Amino acid sequence: MTIAALALTKAAFKPFGEVIAADGLAGIAVNEARGLRFDTGAQLAHSTRAGEPVLALYRMRPSQAPFSVKLFEHHPHSAQMFLPMSAARYLVIVAPRLPSGDPDISAVQVFVARADQGVIYAPGVWHVPLVALEADSTFAMMMFENGDGTDCVTHQLNTPLLISF
Repeated sequence: MTIAALALTKAAFKPFGEVIAADGLAGIAVNEARGLRFDTGAQLAHSTRAGEPVLALYRMRPSQAPFSVKLFEHHPHSAQMFLPMSAARYLVIVAPRLPSGDPDISAVQVFVARADQGVIYAPGVWHVPLVALEADSTFAMMMFENGDGTDCVTHQLNTPLLISF
């Protein structure tokens, strides 16, 4: 199965989490009016089992089209946020959860994020690990982890999905 990527929008991504971008937000003058602050309202939801906040950096090499998806993951105790620090466009690939708990591969959605958009995957949302496009990219990642091995659950696909972008 080949899936085409769509532009990442707040409305389209809402079932899976939040898009972090200044688009459409009213800025508040800060730092002697040299800049604007945009309050996004985004939250890093987590359960009491989530443990401590973790901040990490991910440096990714760019992938080529079509991209082959072989693995999904989710984080049952915490949302996971990615903010591009030095990036070009990147893919955001998500799947709803089946009643069995597995990802619903027949309903996978693929979005192309701009370099000025971050994402927060809601707790338990199945997603593909970061896919940078066009250039080496660095992302800041934040989530809560308890370190007991239950922070990240993976699901290997029997047949890879191809993503066109």
